Amino acid sequence: MRENPKVAAPWVNLGDSLAQVLRYTANAKYYDFAELAYQRALKLDPRSIDAMSGMAWVTGGRHLFDQSISWANRALTIDPSHASSHGFVGDAALELGDYVKAFSEYHKMMDLRPDLSSWSRGSYLLWLTGNRTKAMRLIEKAIKAESVETNDRAWCRAKLALLLFDDGAYAPAANALKPALAADPENVHACLAAGRIAAARRDLPAAEQYYEKVLAVRPNHEALVALGDLEAVAGRKEEAEEYYRKVEVLHRRRGARDVDDDLLLAKFYADHDRNLGEALRLIEPRLLTRNVLEADTVAWVLFKNGDLTHAREVMRRALRQRTPLAEFHYH
Repeated sequence: MRENPKVAAPWVNLGDSLAQVLRYTANAKYYDFAELAYQRALKLDPRSIDAMSGMAWVTGGRHLFDQSISWANRALTIDPSHASSHGFVGDAALELGDYVKAFSEYHKMMDLRPDLSSWSRGSYLLWLTGNRTKAMRLIEKAIKAESVETNDRAWCRAKLALLLFDDGAYAPAANALKPALAADPENVHACLAAGRIAAARRDLPAAEQYYEKVLAVRPNHEALVALGDLEAVAGRKEEAEEYYRKVEVLHRRRGARDVDDDLLLAKFYADHDRNLGEALRLIEPRLLTRNVLEADTVAWVLFKNGDLTHAREVMRRALRQRTPLAEFHYH
C-alpha cells in the first residue's frame, strides 16, 4: 500500500488483512482500521466492488445490518456474481431472522464460490434451522478445503467441536480441536471451545488455562464470564465477583464503539440474577426480533423479571426453527 498509495487495490488488501486480524483476535477496533482502508480505496475508485464488499463486512460486524445490505447490494448492482457480497447479504438476513433470504444468498455464494467461507456459512445456517446432519457435513468440507489460512481452519474446527459439544459428544468435540490447538495453542476460537468442553468434562484446571490464554490475547466476554463461573463453582465468591465486574467494565468500554452487544450483557445478567431491571432495558429494542438466538435471550430476561406470559410467547418464537441447542429447552 505504501508503494502504491494512489491505487485502490492495495488499500482493499490492507482492509482485508485487518479483517483477518480481527477474526484472529476478536478485537473490535480493527473494524475501525479496516473501514479507513476501504473508504480510502473508495475515494480512489468509487466503483471498487471489493471495497464495497469490505464495507458490507464492517457494517455487518457492527450489527448495522441495513447498511451492510446496502453496501453489498451496491457491489451486486455492478457485478451480480460477486460471491462475497451475496454472503454478506445472507449474513445480515440471518441476523435479522430472515432465514429464507439467508438460505437464498448462501446458496448463490456456494454456487459461485464453493469454499471454506461459503460452506461454513451454510453449515451454521443449517444447524440454526435444525438440520444438524447436513451442517456437520458442510463444516467438514470447509475444514478440508484447500489453500485455507490456519486461523480460518481453526475457526471451522471450533465450530465443528461446538456442534459435537451441543450434542453431548465431549470426547469427539475435544478430538476435533486437537489439530487447531496443535497448530496454534493460543488461537482464540479454539481455546474458547476447548474451555467449554473441559468445563463440561469437569476438568476445571484445564478450562481455566484455556480461558486465560484467550484473555492473554484480549479481554473477552465469554472467557471472563466462564472464569467467574469457575471461581463460583469452587466457592471463591470474591474472585468470581471480580471477574463479573470485569465483564461489566468490558461492556462499558465497548459502549463507545459501534458494536452492538447489549444482548450478551443482558444474558449475563439473567444467567447470574443480577441487574435484572437493566437487562430488561437492554432487550427492549429486540422484543419483536425474528432471530431465534436473540429471542431466546429476550424470553429468558422476561422470565427472570417475572413476565411469564410474554416470556412464553417469545420462547415459542425462539423454538420455531428447532435449533438443536439444549439451553433453549432449559429456558
